[in-house]
Amino acid sequence: MSTKERVFQITAAIAALYHLALGLAGLLLRAGTLESTIQTFLGFVPEFTPALAMAVRFAGAYVLAFGVMMGLLALNPRRYRVLCIPALVLFGVRLVNRILLFGQISELYSVSPARNLFGVVSLALLFVLVLATAPKQD
Repeated sequence: MSTKERVFQITAAIAALYHLALGLAGLLLRAGTLESTIQTFLGFVPEFTPALAMAVRFAGAYVLAFGVMMGLLALNPRRYRVLCIPALVLFGVRLVNRILLFGQISELYSVSPARNLFGVVSLALLFVLVLATAPKQD
């Protein structure tokens, strides 16, 4: 296995674990525990209303499914290489959103600029690593 393939697998595995954990948290945790989990993973705590709790549960299913998809990519990159497309779309859209909404995120959720920048850099790194190391067709 080449270094490029290994970097891809490690990147996909990290993304898979992150999304699996966040998705399961959204689906299974009680509101109080979920608030501290969101604080740890995302760096902010939104005002938790019953409506937001319901939305988090719905979103958790999508996040969990994305984690499973990234896990498949990590386990067998060549077989599932077509899944790089939705991964790049999601990372790209999240990156653009994070950049465009940088000020609003900081203001609305009291996220420090450093923590917000960490989110931008993390998404950019995931996007670039998947793009640069994704397996090509044989």
